[in-house]
Amino acid sequence: MNLRGSLVSLLFLSMSMLRCSAEDQEPPPTSLVAVLGIEGRCVESLRRVKLELDSSLLLDTPIQDPTVMPLAVVLQLPRQGPPFRLRATFTTVDPATKVTSGASSLLQETHFEVLIPAGSSGRVTLSAPCVCLGLQCSEGVSCREIPPGSGKASCVATTMCWDGVCSPSEDASICPADCSPQCGDGRCEHEENCPVD
Repeated sequence: MNLRGSLVSLLFLSMSMLRCSAEDQEPPPTSLVAVLGIEGRCVESLRRVKLELDSSLLLDTPIQDPTVMPLAVVLQLPRQGPPFRLRATFTTVDPATKVTSGASSLLQETHFEVLIPAGSSGRVTLSAPCVCLGLQCSEGVSCREIPPGSGKASCVATTMCWDGVCSPSEDASICPADCSPQCGDGRCEHEENCPVD
């Protein structure tokens, strides 16, 4: 083999190694913004917010000043794999006690969760309506005010956001990827352009 043939072989070998190593690399993660909020009329009772992705604690912060709400947390999700369980815990003072001392016996925790497929990007909202505070739903179930604004709390199965289905426990504020805002429903939701709402 001459020098030119050797160089061509070496170049071919180098390029095939580069191609293989690029294919072996995992794709970069996607960014998802989790927005944590609480209904305005009960924000004064909020004492702590915690956010978990599966079993990893992402945020655990006391709330001294309710004007910091809503909170936004940027998540990096792998593009492949099983769905993730995103769970927010809101610790509030029990409104029935009318005491704001923060004593642990007067505090109540309320959990909200959603399932998110790997590779999801955009925004998901975990918001606590006042009617749900203190209501304990079982594992895999979250409290939702259904219909929104009704004052009626219901424990509903945790939904899968980004599955293309707007389930009864989802709306445009929770999962805008699945649900479009509805003009005329009395709620001005994300990116809605509706003069009557």
